[in-house]
Amino acid sequence: DTDGNIGYVLTGRTPVRKGERGSELFPLKGWTGSDSWDEFLPHKDLPKALNPKKGYIISANHTTVDYGEYKHYLGSVFKAGYRAIAIERSLKESMAKGKICVKAMQRLQLSTFSVAAREFVEIVRTFSSESLSICGE
Repeated sequence: DTDGNIGYVLTGRTPVRKGERGSELFPLKGWTGSDSWDEFLPHKDLPKALNPKKGYIISANHTTVDYGEYKHYLGSVFKAGYRAIAIERSLKESMAKGKICVKAMQRLQLSTFSVAAREFVEIVRTFSSESLSICGE
């Protein structure tokens, strides 16, 4: 905002789920009412952040709450967090160089770097053709 604050609020209507955590991953017996949504979280209970100590907020379709600290269940189907890791790395590099500029943010927004791919390549590089067998040979 104009005072230099940064913030985040999960938006939308978030259902209060009756069933066990993770049950939404499977077909549910909607006709019984045991897994119905009777209410939605009030705005005051939605995840929020205001001026975090690290100086930035990342939201990249990954889990943004710690269920050890946050009492409401938001679901369990989130991205693995690789994009958030890449964003954080880039932000830290830019912050170490000084103030973050618009061009740096544009590059970050358009980046196609994949932490998952990098980790996979590092694992694959440990193999040699001699260490692999084809069809049990």
